[in-house]
Amino acid sequence: MKKFFSSGRFGLGVSAIFAALSLTMSSCSTVNIFRHSPLKMASYLEEKGDTEGAVRVLRGAAVSPRGSKKEKTEVMLALSAIYEKKNDVVSAINVLKETEELNKSDLLIGMKLGELYLKTGLLDEAEREFVRLEATEVKTASLYRGLGEIYYRKHYFYKASGYFSEYLRIYPDDRDALYKFYEMQESLGNYSRARSALASASSALPEKEFSVALAVNWMRDNNPDEAIEELAQMTEKYPELSFFMGLAYYQKGQDEKALEYFSKENPQYRDEADFFKAMILWGSGEKEEAAEIFKNLSEKEKFADYCSVFLPPQK
Repeated sequence: MKKFFSSGRFGLGVSAIFAALSLTMSSCSTVNIFRHSPLKMASYLEEKGDTEGAVRVLRGAAVSPRGSKKEKTEVMLALSAIYEKKNDVVSAINVLKETEELNKSDLLIGMKLGELYLKTGLLDEAEREFVRLEATEVKTASLYRGLGEIYYRKHYFYKASGYFSEYLRIYPDDRDALYKFYEMQESLGNYSRARSALASASSALPEKEFSVALAVNWMRDNNPDEAIEELAQMTEKYPELSFFMGLAYYQKGQDEKALEYFSKENPQYRDEADFFKAMILWGSGEKEEAAEIFKNLSEKEKFADYCSVFLPPQK
């Protein structure tokens, strides 16, 4: 036996044969691990940059007769995630729809499907998916944010505000959600709640944008004095905000002060300032000068419908 392993045409020592056997067994073990775990194999291929290979492995596992419903669900969720990373959202959605047919009781699938519908702008489909989940007593941040976002985009601000409010109980520091909540409360006339949301989101806003938003909020809340106080220092730093200062004085009925601000050099808000300047001039009896401004604005197609009220009808 010793002679058999050490001489003759095989020419291999015992240690070399066992080393080869060990390597073969190790390779088989690796293959078997991957064979029984397509998720591991796909993850390995994805890490190596072979995304298409990962897709093939998962696709094969998805149609294989082997594997439990739970295992196939995990495989298809992983496949959908790869498509999403590739920005192939349509394929990701199609895979999730197949997965949902396979396992209707898995609420995670419906949640992910709703999120992808929302991501692609398919609002009605996303709404159906989230509403179905809501009917099963699902109460998660993802559900609240999803339905809130849908109704926000559809301009159903009252419904959207309710869901955003629930979401913000869970994630009170989400600046994007806070700003959208502010916008909706402002539109609904809930100015105090809007200010609170705006203040909470202030760190995510440029200084000038925050100042304008807060000043306009105060004016809508019929409090121009607070708007003037907010803008007083900002107009020195940002001269273009003189337009909003003029608006606040106009709201107070201080036309001379408003006219002073509307007359300032202001390329950014020139047309807006001119319109309100003309309004003041018209109200003070200087209708000829006001009409000239209205005419110029109308010719530039700026506030043309409003300007036409102050101009003679065209023949």
